Amino acid sequence: MNKFLLLIFLLMAGSIARAQYTVTGTVRNASGTPLANRQVYVRADSAVNPNWFPTFYLQDSTDVNGVYTVTMPTAVISGMQVVVSTVNCNSVTLTKTYVYNGSNITSNFTICTTPAPTITGQVSMGSGSQRAPNAKLQLITKYLDTVIGSTSYYKLQPIDSVVASSNGNFAFSYPLNTSADLVLRASFQPFSGFYSKFAPTYYNNVSYWADATPLPANTSSAPSIIMKPLTNPGGSGSVSGFVVVGAGKTTAVGDPVPNRLILLADTNDNVIGYTYSANDGTFGFYGVPYGQYKIFGDVLSKTSQPLYFSLSVSNPTAAFITFEDKLRTFNPKMPPTAIANAYIPAVSIAPNPAKDKLIISSIGNDGTAAIYDMAGRMAIDNIQLRAGYINEVNISTLPQGYYILQVATDKGREPFKFIKE
Repeated sequence: MNKFLLLIFLLMAGSIARAQYTVTGTVRNASGTPLANRQVYVRADSAVNPNWFPTFYLQDSTDVNGVYTVTMPTAVISGMQVVVSTVNCNSVTLTKTYVYNGSNITSNFTICTTPAPTITGQVSMGSGSQRAPNAKLQLITKYLDTVIGSTSYYKLQPIDSVVASSNGNFAFSYPLNTSADLVLRASFQPFSGFYSKFAPTYYNNVSYWADATPLPANTSSAPSIIMKPLTNPGGSGSVSGFVVVGAGKTTAVGDPVPNRLILLADTNDNVIGYTYSANDGTFGFYGVPYGQYKIFGDVLSKTSQPLYFSLSVSNPTAAFITFEDKLRTFNPKMPPTAIANAYIPAVSIAPNPAKDKLIISSIGNDGTAAIYDMAGRMAIDNIQLRAGYINEVNISTLPQGYYILQVATDKGREPFKFIKE
């Protein structure tokens, strides 16, 4: 039997054996309210059905109860695919596909749903006129953890991150089912040329999580972040110290804590520099001008009360600042002898400027040394020094520029500035 005769047979059988069947349903909004006068379309899917199957394109409008009914023609054949569609409130066509099996089809639609909120914005640098290309954005939840006395402590957890475009634009989907505040932070990654020029910065342009402005809750927003520039003009002062485990932690008290973010700022909240504690817990800022400063940490979920101090001609060094990494706090402290009293006698470095090797000689005691760049990042770690020896350090791989050699013995710590040619 050829296709034409088969089609005639099926059509005749359908008209004799079957009544007409319908596609019916309701159209409601996201709140469940019926929507009247909404067009619903029913058609044979000619893109899938064989070309000798019948085609049709029908429509109906919903009544006051949101109900529509489309009666399919008697020519419909079991096994053919039927498409039902309507238009959403944002002019997007919603479609549902069914395989007709000789019975009525029920197809309900929920339209005019509220789109999920989005967080879209841009990151700039300094004055805000220059965008921050490829900056990393972190979306962080912040919710109340506990209240001890009159102090509230918060729990913060990064939940998503994106890399901004070359024009500093970024976008997040607002997280579903969260009642926590949302905090947004921007930072440059270590391989960026801007890494040592701009500090990690929160919305609304602050350096410490507790000062950050939460994003509007459960709604779309367009936050902009202007990353804070490092404003160190250079000088003769230095700031250094340690990060150690404090009481109340599971590891031993006094153990070094690496990778903790430390910030140095003046009293007007201009960031002089930022750095991360090294594997041995040490950190340092070098080439700092004389003036009044505060030092604090930015560790999620931990409060950090800033420590204030001054550097001057008579007190050029703030040393042995210790951050205690406790369960809920990350506070710095400084012993009374920490400023301008950590001098190691009889130490010399040569040559200066240096090209391939730096020689440390005439040291009176065994010790260690480390080399930092002017942004406070460690360039060479764990240099072993032996008393009475000529100690050579290979610096051939360092980029040209100014560096600080910090020498430590049981007599104290001493920074030395040198130039790498």
